[in-house]
Amino acid sequence: LDRADRKALKKQGKKKEVVEKEDEDKDEDPLLANPNRMVGRMKIKDLGTPREPTRKEREVKERAEAKGRYMKLHVQGKTEQAQKDLARLAKIKAEREVAQARRKAEAD
Repeated sequence: LDRADRKALKKQGKKKEVVEKEDEDKDEDPLLANPNRMVGRMKIKDLGTPREPTRKEREVKERAEAKGRYMKLHVQGKTEQAQKDLARLAKIKAEREVAQARRKAEAD
């Protein structure tokens, strides 16, 4: 092997390592990915106590709970959108019944 071949092999090896590292990083929990990233200093006595969720975690949880409440009300027909949908469906059902009665009358 000459110098150019060795250099090319070395580059390929580094590229493979970088790709493998990126794949490993994707599998890790984002909070555990960087142990130095902390809001405050962690003390030994705090290891056993549960930590408070971050603002983003709280917001995600609140959004999920709000969506659940909305879907529960939507299924019950108490939301504005559900009432509009039910009214539209009732109108379509009435139109179909009228059309079916008209076809039946024409057939007789």
